Amino acid sequence: MRQLSFDTFETDTALPAKESKSFDIPPRVRIRTRYAEDSIFIDTSGDLWSHERYGAIDWGKCRLDYGVEEAMRRFIWHRLASNSPSTAHSNFNNLMNSQKVLRQFPFPWTTDNCAAILGALHINGDAFLIFRTFYRWAAQKKIAGFTREIASFLDDFAAPEFEVYRTIKLRKSVFSAAEESLFLSALNEVIGEVNYFNVRNNVIAHLNWELGLRATQVVGIEERHLNEVAGPSGARYFHLAIMRLKQRTYVTSYRNRVVSERLAAKIRQLIVLRNEHFGTQGKEWPIFVDTRNRRANSQIVRIAIKEICEKAGIAPGSSTFLRHNMAQKLADQGTPGDLISDMLDHTTKVAALHYVAATPAIAKIKARALGKNATYKELMSLMTGAIIDRKDAPDPAQIVRGVVAARYIGNIGSCGLDTNTACSKNPIYSCYTCRKFHPFVDGEHENVIAAMRSEIQVMLDQSLDLGENKVILQLEKTIEHASDVLARCTAHGEKTQ
Repeated sequence: MRQLSFDTFETDTALPAKESKSFDIPPRVRIRTRYAEDSIFIDTSGDLWSHERYGAIDWGKCRLDYGVEEAMRRFIWHRLASNSPSTAHSNFNNLMNSQKVLRQFPFPWTTDNCAAILGALHINGDAFLIFRTFYRWAAQKKIAGFTREIASFLDDFAAPEFEVYRTIKLRKSVFSAAEESLFLSALNEVIGEVNYFNVRNNVIAHLNWELGLRATQVVGIEERHLNEVAGPSGARYFHLAIMRLKQRTYVTSYRNRVVSERLAAKIRQLIVLRNEHFGTQGKEWPIFVDTRNRRANSQIVRIAIKEICEKAGIAPGSSTFLRHNMAQKLADQGTPGDLISDMLDHTTKVAALHYVAATPAIAKIKARALGKNATYKELMSLMTGAIIDRKDAPDPAQIVRGVVAARYIGNIGSCGLDTNTACSKNPIYSCYTCRKFHPFVDGEHENVIAAMRSEIQVMLDQSLDLGENKVILQLEKTIEHASDVLARCTAHGEKTQ
């Protein structure tokens, strides 16, 4: 991949007045809406393309050459029709924020001009990618001034590196046990509440807690989506029909998600309060509405979750935070990655892979906690033989040697079995739980631990079924034992010095 040069560009001190222009753009665009009451068309005949729910695209902000602006209008029109209004709005903002760079070069842009533009946009990954996508699209549509040769040239440039799911890797999106208890207590504070909006916010937060929904999925819930099923023994079960946002390959656009009886009761309480406050509504009317009896939006979902977190006395969360929390807790309990992906409405297993990959940290935390317990340490010391110095090994042939994760390791300890006796277990992997194994006080135990951790990561990359993968669980246990041996060897070495 080609590397970019980061040239410094002077910014515009003032933008010229916008000239009156006419563009050959269709006067309206049909958008993909998910709610019956929404207008499915946006007026694109003027400079302001607006929609009540999805915001506005104001071309009055554009100060680019006529040819560039025309191409951009056609591109954003296409994004409105083929993607979502929010995606098109985000693309528009990124292009408008790049104007100071784009105006440095006369249109049509040369190959060197485009390379310099990408170099300047490299610090903003979103702007970099959307400009390249825009140029590629314009070249494919054979718009004047855009060539496929330059588009192909731009594809060779390395895009800014993103560390995807960084919060998952750092485990910052999970409630601690204390925070979880406070949050659940706050969810139970609506008993006897008669204010619709207070109950609405509580139910929104409860829904996100139990189901890990996106904000759009929450506001899309209607009265008809709550259903009750009677079990064979007379027990009652409740489920909600939740719209699919990403999983569009399914035949149905909704999937059933089970909810607790407590949450179902709160939803029914909310419906009663809504009908009392606004008058009786139909089954196809949204459960969550604003003060003007219109379907709630994503902002209301954010405010609701923030309000419950503040009542609980914990840091403000969001629907995304609660999604991460639910997914990570499922992964920690051994839930297969396929199921996590399905519950989160993901089209791929990439996100689930990161949740599952974070679970080995749990084993390390447990090992550290148990390592402070005297009884545990005594039990662990009985898992292997006595610690010895390498120079005291009785026979070089008894020194344990093996390969872990394609790494040769030959200095961890001595085997007490007779040299003519073959071990029925896998060397190194089983040695750390064998009484015949005598660890070297200066052995390569750290290398063993690192190698086994890398082996776990390789297996996670190939399989997400952590709950059924006994090999991974066994490796984690072996890592715990190896970590204990390392700690005992370190302590033993300090005593002898």
